[in-house]
Amino acid sequence: MTYEFGWQWRRSTKAAKTLALGMILTMSGFVLVVVGTSMFLDRHPSQGTQLVVLAALPLFPMLCMLAVVGMYLQSETDEFQRLVRVRSLLGAIAVALATNFFAGMLRGLGAIPSWPPFAEFVIFWFAFGAIQLVQVLAYRVRDDA
Repeated sequence: MTYEFGWQWRRSTKAAKTLALGMILTMSGFVLVVVGTSMFLDRHPSQGTQLVVLAALPLFPMLCMLAVVGMYLQSETDEFQRLVRVRSLLGAIAVALATNFFAGMLRGLGAIPSWPPFAEFVIFWFAFGAIQLVQVLAYRVRDDA
């Protein structure tokens, strides 16, 4: 009797494989854009329109990540897998909103300084993964063999 934890690539649906590839590409792009923009702004202080454009650059890969998840949900044929992902998204949204509200209250009260940019977005994706893991563990069944 053994349980396999981890992602089983061969058993995944085509939509799940496309989701994984899309997330790897967009998450890599997100990290590159955030790091590149931060390094550029450290070396070349900007203001006005240039600063606004540079601050908006990381939004593109972030929106692409959400589009990848949306396309996955549209193309997934396994209703159970889709349900797990939707529940994970809803849970991650709740965690991100609660974190944002709580941190905002602490910042408003002067208890903590401001967080780094995109901290809530990173918290969202970690929560998404953690909630998926909890669901996988909750729904696991022993093999019949």
